[in-house]
Amino acid sequence: MKAIDSKTRTSIKAYLEVFIEAVVKEYKGRVIPSLDKPAEYLAKKSPPGQLKPFHSAIIPNALMRINEFERGFSTRLGTTFEGGNV
Repeated sequence: MKAIDSKTRTSIKAYLEVFIEAVVKEYKGRVIPSLDKPAEYLAKKSPPGQLKPFHSAIIPNALMRINEFERGFSTRLGTTFEGGNV
């Protein structure tokens, strides 16, 4: 397998730095509802898939934030390369 040349490596690194900064910026201000009182949490309205009562009951809020970020990051990155947007 041939190694990536330095020009291509630099281009990929620059692209990924901008990509990661944009995703981090988007997720930084995002609020993840916490499960303080189950009845209040379940009464909330949100788009399908946004409320996760089982997850919220057993996983700390900080880990929920990390998981949400990782899933969004991975999905976008995969879509970027699969879609030929690079």
